[in-house]
Amino acid sequence: EASRRWPSDQGLQRLSRLGDRWLTSERQPDAEKVFVIGLSRTGTTSVHQALVQLGFEGVHWVNPLTGRLPGEVDFQIFDSFSDINISARFETLAERYPAARFVWTQRPLESWNRSVSTHYEQRNGIRSPNELRRRQHTGHFEGQSGEIHESLYTLHSSWADAYAAFSARVERYFGAVSNGRLLRLSVTDGEGWDPLCRFLGRPIPESPFPHANASPPGSCPEPATRGGALRSSEEPIGGETHFEKGSQAFEAGDVVLARQHLEAALRLEPERIGVLVRLARC
Repeated sequence: EASRRWPSDQGLQRLSRLGDRWLTSERQPDAEKVFVIGLSRTGTTSVHQALVQLGFEGVHWVNPLTGRLPGEVDFQIFDSFSDINISARFETLAERYPAARFVWTQRPLESWNRSVSTHYEQRNGIRSPNELRRRQHTGHFEGQSGEIHESLYTLHSSWADAYAAFSARVERYFGAVSNGRLLRLSVTDGEGWDPLCRFLGRPIPESPFPHANASPPGSCPEPATRGGALRSSEEPIGGETHFEKGSQAFEAGDVVLARQHLEAALRLEPERIGVLVRLARC
C-alpha cells in the first residue's frame, strides 16, 4: 500500500520488491545467486555496483535496509553479496548454493599490499594484519567482525602472507577447473563489463564500468584524523555510500565514525528508514 502511495520513494519501492520476494523465496530454492569474493581493496565495491546496474538486488557488507550483516533471510531474498564477510565463508556458501556463481576479485600483489596496508594503517593505526589481535584493537574487531578478520587476516604476520593464503584457499576449493562457477576478475587491471557479462549471461550496459573507492593516479592519501573523523576535504559522496560506510564503522565498533556517516546519510535522504534504524542503535 505504501509503495503505491509514494511511487517515487525508492526505499519503499525496494522494500516492496523484497517483501514480494520473501513471500515466494521458499518456492525458488535455485534462484540465481552471485557471491563476490576477494580481499579488501580488490574492487569488491566496484563489482557490487556493477551487479546492481545489471539488475541484481545486492548486499555489500551489510543489508542496505537494515544495516546488519546478511543472515538467513537476506540470503533468500537478495541476489548478490560482496565484501570480506562473504569471502570469509565462501566454501559454506558454495556448498549451500550449488548453482551460485562466484566472482573472485584479484589485484597485483604489490599494488594490493600498498593499498591495504595504507587503508588499515590510516583507519586503525596498524602496520601488519596480526596487530589486529592487540588489546587496543579488540573493541573494533570483536564479534562477527573479529571472526571475519581472523579468517582472512589476523593469523598472518604480513599482508602478503594473508593474500597468498586466501588465494591458495580459493584455488584449493575451486581447483583449476571450476565448472563455470568461478570468474577471476581484476578490476584494477582494466577488466570489467566484458568478462563479467559473459560470465553471467547478461548484455553489456552502455555506461562505464564502476570504479569505486579508487584513488587518483599518483595521489597520496591524507593522514587519518583522530577517531577516523570525516575530513572536509573528502570528495562528496551520496547517501547510499554514507550509509554503507556508517554501517561498516558500526559493525567494527567505531560508533563515532558510524554516527558521522549515518547523520550525513540522513541529511541527504531524510526519509530513509534504514538510516533511522541504524542511528537509533548508535
